[in-house]
Order: sequence, then C-alpha cells, then structure tokens
Amino acid sequence: MRKPIYFWIIGLATAHGPSLVIAEEPQPVRVEIVTPKTQEIAATGINGKGEVIGFEWQENKTTPGVIEQVPFFAKGQEMTPLPLLEGYTATFPAAISDNGEVVGRASKPAPRGVFVPMRNQAFIWDAAKGIRRLGVPEG
Repeated sequence: MRKPIYFWIIGLATAHGPSLVIAEEPQPVRVEIVTPKTQEIAATGINGKGEVIGFEWQENKTTPGVIEQVPFFAKGQEMTPLPLLEGYTATFPAAISDNGEVVGRASKPAPRGVFVPMRNQAFIWDAAKGIRRLGVPEG
C-alpha cells in the first residue's frame, strides 16, 4: 500500500516541473543567562528566556557536613526551591518550557528486593499551580 502512495506523492511534486526549495538555516539566538549563584549549582535545563532549573548544593541543616542537592527554578537572581510531590522524597527537574513549566520525575526509596508501586512519578510544576502528578498509562 505504501508504494502507490509514494509514487503518487512524487508524481504530484513533479507534475508542474521540477522545483527546488531551499530552506534557510535557523539563526542562533543569543540568550543572556543570569544565574542566582556562580558556584554550587548544577543546571539541568535552560529555556529560551534564560530561566534555569537544576540543583543547588546546600549543607543539611540537621546534619552538618552533609551536602544535599536541592532542586530549584531560577528567574534571573530569584531562586525558588522546587517542592516535593506528596508521598515522594526527591524531585528531579529535567526540562523547562518557555512559559516556565518544569517537568521531571519524583522518586521515593525502595529497599533492596522490595517492589514499591509508583516509585517514580512524572510531574509538572509552575509558579501559579505548584507541583502536580502527570499520572501513568493504564495497564
């Protein structure tokens, strides 16, 4: 079935004579990125507006000397910590859209050899609505 469709499309394209379409190469866009800190952060995503997501290294308040990775959203110098999804112990931001929506995964620990349902869960976060589950496919 694919061959007749393929030849039909070729026939349509050449019925009015040869045509050559040259697409322009996309021009790079320069984005100024202002981060809240120059050290002790790791970016995992940057959008077209220069907003950054990632992790900030902070000393644990109850266990001095232990460094934690705290997930964040930053708009210029303003840094917002990303919250935990209810029932989960870690947030991993992966990407940020140009309208400020952060997606990633939330996770909870599982003892060795023990099945933990929904150990990882996709999430979406934005400043207006907070963090929400994206759900899983049925089955």
